[in-house]
Amino acid sequence: MSIEKNEFLVFISGILKAKDLKHEISSFDSGYMMIDIWYRENLYVVQYEKDKIGLSEITKESVVPFDPRADEYYFTLEEFKEVFTGIFI
Repeated sequence: MSIEKNEFLVFISGILKAKDLKHEISSFDSGYMMIDIWYRENLYVVQYEKDKIGLSEITKESVVPFDPRADEYYFTLEEFKEVFTGIFI
């Protein structure tokens, strides 16, 4: 099952703008997208792929500063929205 990229972008862009969150977006020819979001003392990394969305949290206490594999994966936009809004709203 694929996750519609435009729907994902509308959702995440709305929250980033509404909360005025510092962020950086990296897009790749493959369609893969990585969004770094700085919130409070932490860095959150959202990894969009056609069939899943990954989410990682990096804190000052993190032993491994960054792992290319996400901490958690979500296979529907609805699952991701629930977790993402729980963090940022």
